[in-house]
Order: sequence, then C-alpha cells, then structure tokens
Amino acid sequence: VRTETLTIGGVRVACVVLQTHLVLTGDLDYTADITTWWAPSYRLAVKDRTVGKGSYNDFPFSTDITGVLRSVTPS
Repeated sequence: VRTETLTIGGVRVACVVLQTHLVLTGDLDYTADITTWWAPSYRLAVKDRTVGKGSYNDFPFSTDITGVLRSVTPS
C-alpha cells in the first residue's frame, strides 16, 4: 500500500505496509482488515494491526489488536 519508517527498539526501520482483508463465514461470521508493517532488511513483520467485527451464535463482537516488536536485535 505504501512505505513507512518505524522506530523499533530505538532503531529506525524502513517498512513496506501491506493490507489484507479477511472474511470468515459459517457458524462464525467475521470480517477483518489486517495491516502489516514488513521490514525487508530484517525479513520480518515488525508491526501488525487487526481491526474486525463479527458474530457467533448471534452474539456480536469486535476486535482491535496491535502487536509491535520490542527490538529487531536478538536478546
């Protein structure tokens, strides 16, 4: 979608931002948009955000989950 630079553990990391749309149907109905910040120089995702909504047995729910690496250097 675009490029961005994030700071991960004090290190500036050039990223490619990817967008994914997920749809699940059946007993569980769920739709989500997933944004992934991929760092080609490290060959890994350094940040992910999932925003979604759905229902299970007519019980509605929503999600908004963000995960970010603490460091790009092994401990």
